[in-house]
Amino acid sequence: MSKYERDPEFKKTSILDDYEIKWNRSLGTGVSGPVRLCIHRATGKEYALKLLLDRSDRKKAEIEATLHWRCSGGDHIVRIVDIYRNEIQQPGELSPKKRILLVMELMEGKELFDYISKRHHFTEHEASKYILQIVRGVQFCHRLNIAHRDIKPENLLLLKPASNPEDVVIKLSDFGFAKVDNGDLKTPQFTPYYVAPQVLEAQKRQKESLSGYKHRTPYYYDKSCDIWSIGVIMYIMLCGYPPFYSEVPHQALSNRMKQKIMSADFDFPENDWKAVTDEAKDLIRKMLCVEPSERLSIEEVLHHPWLAQNASPNRDLNSPYLISDKDALVEVQGAHAKLLQNFRRDDTGFYLKPLGQAKNPVLASRMKKQEEKKESGGAGNESEPSSSKAVQSLKSLMDVCNMPPPPPSLSSESSLSSSFLSESVKNALVLNEHNASLLKALEQESWNGNEFIHQVNCKRLASSLQELIEQLEP
Repeated sequence: MSKYERDPEFKKTSILDDYEIKWNRSLGTGVSGPVRLCIHRATGKEYALKLLLDRSDRKKAEIEATLHWRCSGGDHIVRIVDIYRNEIQQPGELSPKKRILLVMELMEGKELFDYISKRHHFTEHEASKYILQIVRGVQFCHRLNIAHRDIKPENLLLLKPASNPEDVVIKLSDFGFAKVDNGDLKTPQFTPYYVAPQVLEAQKRQKESLSGYKHRTPYYYDKSCDIWSIGVIMYIMLCGYPPFYSEVPHQALSNRMKQKIMSADFDFPENDWKAVTDEAKDLIRKMLCVEPSERLSIEEVLHHPWLAQNASPNRDLNSPYLISDKDALVEVQGAHAKLLQNFRRDDTGFYLKPLGQAKNPVLASRMKKQEEKKESGGAGNESEPSSSKAVQSLKSLMDVCNMPPPPPSLSSESSLSSSFLSESVKNALVLNEHNASLLKALEQESWNGNEFIHQVNCKRLASSLQELIEQLEP
């Protein structure tokens, strides 16, 4: 019996006895906590350490640790090595906090899509190999009846850097939204671009319940939501942009985008998909099926000809070029940014240009309208507590660089310069002007009080913001 088939041991001894934590070596930020580098004292081996707040009124951290542990026996799941339950103090904190600490294998190859973006020749055959590994990772979870619920590019990591595509090993990370599927999944946990229709329906029902409306029967969804997310990832991998996207600036999940997801209203534009086989398109259609009962199961995905026959062509695709176009990507991300309560920001290598290098008349018009709306008092909710507003402004700032790009046909209309980031910073400072941690993070990015003097490392700033938000939220 594998140790992962038994319940995990939450060690009570101090993690500092066994590991040295490199607090200044951020490896990213998960949906539920920051990740740091740590070194095993006895062997000198490096690992990744995820820090989860262990709150007595919630079991969220314990559930994440337990479910990730159970899945760690899979070849395509980031493996947990040790779990500790300690009171530990991070630099900058006034006192120690109760935490669950996950020591995990170090994924040295970073994110899958970052690797793809650097490929000069990326083929459908190569894409099929990567999708196969992703599917096998999800298959392992589903066989344990565990729904991951946050399958997206940022959570697909490479074990080692690889110069040869045949050597790429992909593993699924971040079980912050994972839950056992007993037929009672109802919490709308998701990332907008990868969310399945039934999760949006759960969100709709939840909002209606909060407003006082009582449904005659409860609404639940199941782990088939993960299949939908794989379909979205496969679509992006083959063409470079998602099948569903918000056409409303500054809104990550517009009503029209919701409608398109709920009806699976997407297509394969000829110019971008002419080099892709019909078998690949068929698999995407069968994964992006509205009705969960009609959607392929994970086992059926594995047996689909596109994956099972290993016969996809070696024709080059354009997706690496679109994924690696960082200027366009960042501008679109900013244009589509909105407050996302459960969004995770990872250490991706995207940077914003300094103020003034990008000029866009559409953006200028939109920014002017926003300012006029602010001056006329058209924005804001005065009944909302100021502390909540402060946290929301930080989340809004953190999310500026999180959105994937839409199709190229919309990029020019949705472009956004770094002035949007500067404006977001100013908005956050209105409610957080005395927050020393925020000021320190901005100073690190060369903020002079009005603009950024040099290139902004968006990943580092977002990681700092995530940690700050975690400290401020009750």
